[in-house]
Amino acid sequence: MNSPNPSLEHQRLVTDLVNYFTRTLGFTVLEASIPGYPEPSNHGDYKPDIVAKDQNGVLQIAEAELGDELYSTQTGNQFLTFSNRVMSDS
Repeated sequence: MNSPNPSLEHQRLVTDLVNYFTRTLGFTVLEASIPGYPEPSNHGDYKPDIVAKDQNGVLQIAEAELGDELYSTQTGNQFLTFSNRVMSDS
């Protein structure tokens, strides 16, 4: 799961992803692990960094990883868990 005190670099990455989702892709960010948003809910055994909804109402779950964390077993398990979720709330 996400560490309780994420690094400044990780927070910047999450902020950049939130900005990309909203400004470039037109997604509505519902939850994000940065100030100003509700803390993301668990999806399976893991808590993502961002939960957004696209223009079709499909949930988009994002996990921000830095450096070697991208290749860790935990990150692989997170991506597998998130990809197996039902992605629409309707």
